Amino acid sequence: MPDGAARLVEIGEPDDPRIRPYHALRGDGGEGDDRFFLCEGITLVERLLASRCEVESLMVTRRRVARIPCGVPEEVPVYVIPDSLLPDVAGRGYKNGVYARARRLFLPEAWRREGPDGPALLLGLPRLTMPGNAGAVLRSAAALGADGAILGPECADPFHHHAVRASMGAVFVLPMVRTIDFVGELLRLKQVGFRVAAAVLDADARPLQQFAPPVDAGNRYLLLLGNEYDGLAPDLLPLCDYRLVLPMANGMDSLNVAMAATLFLYEFTRIRDAASH
Repeated sequence: MPDGAARLVEIGEPDDPRIRPYHALRGDGGEGDDRFFLCEGITLVERLLASRCEVESLMVTRRRVARIPCGVPEEVPVYVIPDSLLPDVAGRGYKNGVYARARRLFLPEAWRREGPDGPALLLGLPRLTMPGNAGAVLRSAAALGADGAILGPECADPFHHHAVRASMGAVFVLPMVRTIDFVGELLRLKQVGFRVAAAVLDADARPLQQFAPPVDAGNRYLLLLGNEYDGLAPDLLPLCDYRLVLPMANGMDSLNVAMAATLFLYEFTRIRDAASH
């Protein structure tokens, strides 16, 4: 347990209004509040506390009190519930016993900055529908050094607790912008020198491993990934400078979008870094 700074608050009823927001963990819908998000697990809560996000509360089971992470601000309540209440509060799929609720934080500063110190590699997600996929893609983007992500209006909520868990905290640190005008954002980025590369399932597209941008292409890329089921919308394809594909073997037609994103991001990171030396 921390050195006494944590403010422990005993909770005895699953419907206590102070822990009612954690009931969102029981279902597969939205969190019900577009100002806050939930995360679960020691590692994620520790990363949350170390981030710029404003933590509103923690919830732990009695058995996990000794594992309350260090660094909990004194003003943040830590709600302690009996272990027997956990299924009623968080559902049967969440058994680790350490949870947190925090205010959503979008970090657009680096993404908005233009000029030589501005972003060089951005990820565009117009319409991923599954929170777990969105979180896994954002995890790869953060881990491989992308400068930010642009989310379309139909993209899954990156702060859904399934997305937060799959991202392993990437959503706490990766600059993200959600826009209702995805096409308009692409056009603005093209105007400031970005080249748009689309990951597609098209036999006529250029294989990723053969892609070599022209010498005069600059060093700024936006990588577009389509929907899990039907790819990119037709109105986006004419805006793309490059259409790239991952060739498949053994009769397979595609990879999971998070796996494909990792391969594309790795290659574009290599291209970006090579051009900067």
